[in-house]
Amino acid sequence: MSRMKTSLPQVQRDEFFNQGPKATNKALIDKYPAMVTWQITNTPGYLGAILSIYRYFPLRDMEELYAAIGRHPRRVLVIVGNKDNVCPYKKCIKLIEESFPDGIVVDIADCGHNVPAEKFEESVKELLLFNKEVFDRKIVIDL
Repeated sequence: MSRMKTSLPQVQRDEFFNQGPKATNKALIDKYPAMVTWQITNTPGYLGAILSIYRYFPLRDMEELYAAIGRHPRRVLVIVGNKDNVCPYKKCIKLIEESFPDGIVVDIADCGHNVPAEKFEESVKELLLFNKEVFDRKIVIDL
């Protein structure tokens, strides 16, 4: 993200503000205001959490954090959109695979950065498959 900080505003404009009929995320853009309004109204703490991310999310040195998580014995699932412009897929996939060598990395086709909103059904399917694998293996981890 720190490398993209100068181009991030343009990426945001391309992905979210291009509302023409040929916009790749037209359906998501059309329903996004209603989704956010619902979250703010029905989920206590949602707005505070989003504002906290904007205020405190680290924009650099995430590699060290990812590597530390990857060393933990708990199973890891990483779901990425193969058309993500915020965290470009081609640049990030190598870091993800190196950081989570035992993790499961799932690419969601024709999907941008907001995977759960853009491809809800595919996201849920992958989460359920992952949970089934973890619980069927009856992995016990001491914390």
